[in-house]
Amino acid sequence: MMFRPLIGGLCGLLLVFGRLPAGDSMPLDYRPPPDSDEAGLWMANDEMEKGFQVSPLLVRDSALNAYVHGIVCKLAPDRCDAVRIYILDLPYFNAAMSPNGAMQVWTGLLARVDDEAELAFVLGHEFSHYKLRHTLALWQRARNTSGFATIMTVATGGIGALVGLAAVGTLSSYSRDEEREADASGMALAVAAGYDPAAGG
Repeated sequence: MMFRPLIGGLCGLLLVFGRLPAGDSMPLDYRPPPDSDEAGLWMANDEMEKGFQVSPLLVRDSALNAYVHGIVCKLAPDRCDAVRIYILDLPYFNAAMSPNGAMQVWTGLLARVDDEAELAFVLGHEFSHYKLRHTLALWQRARNTSGFATIMTVATGGIGALVGLAAVGTLSSYSRDEEREADASGMALAVAAGYDPAAGG
């Protein structure tokens, strides 16, 4: 979708590589086996999430956080308690979701959407990448690139390094099929939640 900026989807590059095939829906209680390669990647993602929690970029307004989390709960009520929202004070039009249930929403997105329905379609799209495990395929493609070590070095450096990846550039992105699948799934989630389909155009 057009809202993915240069460093959009970055968390997905860090996270999913393991025993569930791409395209399978994420089980509600899924955690990777402790002896798998994926478990180490989740550990790195958990550390990044800890960075979000103490970052000076984190927006701590309780009403705003509750509002955005409430939209996610409308879209995916069965996963409401599992999704953690991190609103980051960054000027770009972006949201992304990690396979461990952490969703980041940037203030540039909140400033640019016209209404709640538009925001819901964006969040539904990102949630669908998570639900459909598209990040597994993204990870597998990225780790075969010559710049993979650079991505890992920068990305595991925390939120400051996360922003710094703009200078490195995204070495992989979701395929057209994955984007279309996330569009369709996100649309279905938003419409089922009562949002006007016209907002997803």
